[in-house]
Amino acid sequence: MQSDDIAGVAQDRGRTVEELERELADADRREAATAEVLRVIGSLPHNVQPVFDTIVKSAVRLCGALFSGVYRFDGELLHHVAHHNYSSAALEEVGRRFPAPPTRTLGTGRAILDRTIVHIPDVEVDAEYRNQALTRAVGMRSGLWVPLMRSGVPIGVFMVARSEPGSFSDREIELLKTFADQAVIAIENARLFEEVQARTRELTQSLEYQTATSEVLGVISRSPTNAQPVFDAIVESAARLCEAVFSQIWLYDGKLLHHAAAHNFTPEVLDQLRKAYPKPPDRTVAAGRAILDGRISHVPDMLADTAYNRELALAGNWRAALSVPMLRDGKPVGAISVAKAETLPFSDRQIQLLTIFADQAVIAIENTRLFDVVQARTRELAKTVEDLEIASQHKSQFVANMSHELRTPLAAILVTQS
Repeated sequence: MQSDDIAGVAQDRGRTVEELERELADADRREAATAEVLRVIGSLPHNVQPVFDTIVKSAVRLCGALFSGVYRFDGELLHHVAHHNYSSAALEEVGRRFPAPPTRTLGTGRAILDRTIVHIPDVEVDAEYRNQALTRAVGMRSGLWVPLMRSGVPIGVFMVARSEPGSFSDREIELLKTFADQAVIAIENARLFEEVQARTRELTQSLEYQTATSEVLGVISRSPTNAQPVFDAIVESAARLCEAVFSQIWLYDGKLLHHAAAHNFTPEVLDQLRKAYPKPPDRTVAAGRAILDGRISHVPDMLADTAYNRELALAGNWRAALSVPMLRDGKPVGAISVAKAETLPFSDRQIQLLTIFADQAVIAIENTRLFDVVQARTRELAKTVEDLEIASQHKSQFVANMSHELRTPLAAILVTQS
């Protein structure tokens, strides 16, 4: 806008040129500040913190405030997540009081509970405000709290404070409402981004699981007479997909537990296992529990479990264990185990995957058993056929001998008569 135009507008509105120029400059600053927030939102859709940091700085500058802050509300507690120009005493006091449930004794809590803007021109005389010790410690006298609303539900509060009593102007309130809306946009963007990322991770994981189980089925089809390649494929995939430090397959013959396959064991641990097994299953290892109980054994912290083999866990550097029994007709024929170095439980999806691997291992065992049965039956039939052929040969020889013996006396009789 040219100087002559500004002068004309000022005259029409009964203002001085200087006043109108100040208003235009303020409007430009507000517009630039909101545009900057939108730029940060667009450049970092997955991260709300830079947005909060930009908003609180702009609010202090444009509202002539002492400090500003952002609080997130999780449905129960308010959490202080961003601030600008807080003194060390203010940060210490806020850190001591939050997270906390919303109450009407603070502007943050009142904005959450009432779901509307809270404007306190003087906290020293406000009827409901009961935290003058806090406000005096941080140097606050007046404040404005704007709730962050998503679909009518409060998810946080944006606030600014001044060191003097007094009201915020309508334009300042509108600016803070705009900042609050932008904060909500940033939170929603980050939430949606994380949902997409989580879904992508879930789909990727599902694809990896499907690929791994398909690969095991391929090994089963290529090795119908030998379960060992199947076991080796399973333990490798189980360790990788279950984020485990090791994996192992055990076989159970009804009396003894046998170590059948392993992945990522140290030579020292393998040596311990080979010296200790085969032996009857017991509760000192997760596989023994899975065999004895006939169900999944999940131990979040083996060192905290007094019955677990502490020496073996320390040697193998694992803390959490999961073992799934391999069942045939409801009876255990083995178990597949995985373990982590951290005291973190295995997820439901990992448990489900290990259960699939256990079923595939049973298929491999059953294929091998049936192949051995067929081979044994084939050998029996071959032996029977061989015996029958030998018997048939003996029978033919016996008939030939008898025929010869009968012909010889008959020939003699005929010669005599002639």
